[in-house]
Amino acid sequence: RQVGCRSEDGACTPGECIAGDAFVRRFGQLLTLRGQPYRFVGVGTWLLAFPGTCASIPVAQRPEFLRKAFDTLVDARVSVLRLYAFQTSAGPEGTDFSALQAVVDEARRSGIRLIFLLDDIAGACGNEQRRDDLWLSTGYLAPEPGSPLSYRDWAVSLAQHFHGEPTVLGYTLMHGLGGTSPEVLRAFVTDVG
Repeated sequence: RQVGCRSEDGACTPGECIAGDAFVRRFGQLLTLRGQPYRFVGVGTWLLAFPGTCASIPVAQRPEFLRKAFDTLVDARVSVLRLYAFQTSAGPEGTDFSALQAVVDEARRSGIRLIFLLDDIAGACGNEQRRDDLWLSTGYLAPEPGSPLSYRDWAVSLAQHFHGEPTVLGYTLMHGLGGTSPEVLRAFVTDVG
């Protein structure tokens, strides 16, 4: 199965959803999964990892909320989900990946791949500074007020933590890039990407 593991389906174990080579591979412009062309239906949601000031689901209700959210995505035949994975999702030290791991676990159970979106150009969910040319030139190299890690260190830490996790299809560095100098943007993406 590529998608279809609902939580109440006792015959569908997490390993069944990812049997064989679980990684989506790229050959030129073609994506493949288990040697077959991989085409996906994707949606975006922002708050499943409960980032910082955007968290609205009480901690005790989050497991059930995630289970229901992913069951709904399975019913809709979604195969890829893009979501915020801000540093504010990783606790006060920026190293508590439990909220993101809970999302990965539910996504793996359901057979849905994830694209982590690392930040928002307007600043959101705890880091309210707009990401302008100055921030994209040098600001991302230093921690912001209330953040223990720089953006760059957060990106590296997140990628290292989920390295080897086939459920994570990829990363989006920034939501809403635009209005920035092409040279500054190119240098930022080259450094972080």
